[in-house]
Amino acid sequence: MPLQPLHCNDGKKRLRPSAIASPCGSVTLPESRKRAAGMAEMAEQATHYGRLKDYLSADPDNLRLMAETADAAYQAGRSEEAVSLIERHATIAPLPPSLVNLMGLCALLQGRWADAERIFSSLLADAPDDPDLLFNLACACARSGDHARALEALSSAPDRPQVLTMRARSLHELGRMEDALALGDAWEGRSEDPDLWSSLTTTALDMGDLDRATNWAARGADTYEGQAALGMLAMADGRLDQAWAFFDRSLELRPDFARARLGRGAVLLSRDEPAEAAVEFDRAAEIFEDHLGSWVAAGWAWLIADDTANARERFEIAVKLDAAFGEAHGGLALLDLREGRAEDARKKADLALRLDPSGLGGALVRALLLEKAGRVDAAHEVVDHALNSPIGHAGRSVIQQMALNLAGGRRPNQQGFPGSRAEPGSAE
Repeated sequence: MPLQPLHCNDGKKRLRPSAIASPCGSVTLPESRKRAAGMAEMAEQATHYGRLKDYLSADPDNLRLMAETADAAYQAGRSEEAVSLIERHATIAPLPPSLVNLMGLCALLQGRWADAERIFSSLLADAPDDPDLLFNLACACARSGDHARALEALSSAPDRPQVLTMRARSLHELGRMEDALALGDAWEGRSEDPDLWSSLTTTALDMGDLDRATNWAARGADTYEGQAALGMLAMADGRLDQAWAFFDRSLELRPDFARARLGRGAVLLSRDEPAEAAVEFDRAAEIFEDHLGSWVAAGWAWLIADDTANARERFEIAVKLDAAFGEAHGGLALLDLREGRAEDARKKADLALRLDPSGLGGALVRALLLEKAGRVDAAHEVVDHALNSPIGHAGRSVIQQMALNLAGGRRPNQQGFPGSRAEPGSAE
């Protein structure tokens, strides 16, 4: 049995669609239309596994049959049973590299990233140039958050579609956005892989590079990430209904895709449905776990919805995640001001402005200055104005725009945000 590469999309050694998601691969619209066929194939694999299992029970010490049965268990999505068979094999005879590799694939399937890294690293000691092992190791590293090591592993791997896509995503995760965009420029006209272009479209959006994003979006349109990117671009043109449809299709392909949740929240916020938007931002924040912008966007949305308790909780979560994130302190300052605790508001606002002088925008600063001068009623009026008054052609309030910027992972003082072109007279 030869070494098995991890195929995160299609291929003989395919994992279950839900097993390994980005950055190892994607799910495309054509695949979603084949779910019935996929279920039939899984049932066929389960039947094959059951047959081999019966044969093995009649010949329990047949190592070749044991290896085939372990492989069949993996193919049928029974990774625990595959591991059990591999461990049983190891008690009888040393494991061949193919079964060690299969153990690593099972570790990936089960989310045991450290075990997978250890297994693939051990195999690479004897086969340092094996492209499949290099990709499997990179996949394990990326899923564990070690994108630097993932890139190191991929540096020796040939430029296959999956390798290019993982390089692009790891560069993005490391904040090397320009390098990711340069990768895209280098592969213009040389690759039609939808995963690569959907990933690069996301990077372009996060950089506010709408020219590249528009150019690349159609090539990745069949993936969940591509659908979300098209939704952001539709929002850029004010096509909210189309944007919503794109985000919905993205979530059909991958229900836990946080960017699509953020997009839905942005659409709802643009439609003046802040409570519903806050729920979507909450879902995205829970998926991301440590994406500060999502938590603070949820806080602003709850604040717009006049739910100060939920707003405060979201801002406090962001502070716990990163006490140096000025936007979270700014939100808490605004809440303190609204609740009449001027001294607490002043302290938090001073901290927020030290951390990020432009982060909270002029509305909060002006309100606090007015409050300092003893004009409490005027301060409250400015806060309410910031929450509710439309700006620019899009008709969003300052706080709405701030929440949308944060939802896209961008600071309010950056040009544009995923899904919004800067408009004359706006706060962008």
